[in-house]
Amino acid sequence: MKRFLRLVSLTLLIMSTSGNTFAEEKVNAAKQGTIRGRIVDTSKQILPGASIYIEKLHTGVTSDVNGYYTFANLTPGTYTVKVSYVGYSPVEMKITIPAGKTLEKDVVLNEGLELQEVVVGGAFQGQRRAINSQKNNMGITNVVSADQVGKFPDSNIGDALKRINGINVQYDQGEARFGQVRGTSADLSSVTINGNRLPSAEGDTRNVQLDLIPADMVQTIEVNKVVTSDMDGDAIGGSINLGMLPIILFAARHGCGWGSLAGLVFGTLDYLIGSKFSIDWTTIICDYFLAFTALGFGAGLFARRRWSVFYGTVIGGLLRFLAHYLVGALVWGKYMPDEFFGMSMTSPWFYSLLYNGSYMLPDIILCAVVFALLYRPLKKYFTGADLIAA
Repeated sequence: MKRFLRLVSLTLLIMSTSGNTFAEEKVNAAKQGTIRGRIVDTSKQILPGASIYIEKLHTGVTSDVNGYYTFANLTPGTYTVKVSYVGYSPVEMKITIPAGKTLEKDVVLNEGLELQEVVVGGAFQGQRRAINSQKNNMGITNVVSADQVGKFPDSNIGDALKRINGINVQYDQGEARFGQVRGTSADLSSVTINGNRLPSAEGDTRNVQLDLIPADMVQTIEVNKVVTSDMDGDAIGGSINLGMLPIILFAARHGCGWGSLAGLVFGTLDYLIGSKFSIDWTTIICDYFLAFTALGFGAGLFARRRWSVFYGTVIGGLLRFLAHYLVGALVWGKYMPDEFFGMSMTSPWFYSLLYNGSYMLPDIILCAVVFALLYRPLKKYFTGADLIAA
């Protein structure tokens, strides 16, 4: 019986304590306040996702899709509330929360917080500059920066060049020594450092030993597959010169036979002591011996006539162009680039027409202009009148 009375007393005590705690909680809840409102800008446009932060409580909320926010169950008192939104000036205000009431507080944010300049840096700025340089280059060019070279274990420039399309590398004693552009011999390519021509380390060849240049000393590697006017005229291809003038003049005065001989001699000397651009006997014969012999023959067809030098310039120039055009399409066409003068190249005949025409047409025009300027004072020599009189 005593145990039963103790159990009843303990139960009543617990119920009494719980009732008092619950009553106290109801009283505290009744005393707590709430703050709510809407975040808008000066034009009454809602600002969803605005940040509302109470510094004292270290808590915050964000406005919903309609710009509304709510703080519930706040102890009555004064709080510092900070409101911020991207692109707007932040607002800081003091709010007093009344006991047991809800405070409506709308916040208006002003525009005017402008983002300053944002600079984004990257690890491959050098390669970006290389790509821009390659894009803006008028010729067919491959540019590789030190960023790309550093990604591979290349000890010298020769090893780095072998990763560029259209470049073959000749190995000597395990080192990538000589570079070949589009399958041509290494001595037909030129190498420059900062625009200055690099000579060969060997006395009897033009080949430049690329394995002597460490890869980590080079900022960019630029491979030009087409010779442009700002480069030295000793790479593969034709060049504009006035070498046709003496051949045409000699043929116009002495006829086809002597003109052909003069062209053959000129072509032979040009090959022996000039720049040699050939890959086999076919190119040597056609680009040097046959081309200039045809020039002299065509220039002498109308010898000792009034306009013989002009006829000779056109006919002889066209015959020389024909020789270059045929060997260009049949032989040099194997090394045709993918793009030339901004056009996609698929036919070696069209490529040879553009390539050889790009220097032969100006050559013919220049010769005709020179003859026109000198024709009046030197007319008797151009027409061979001095030979007839003799």
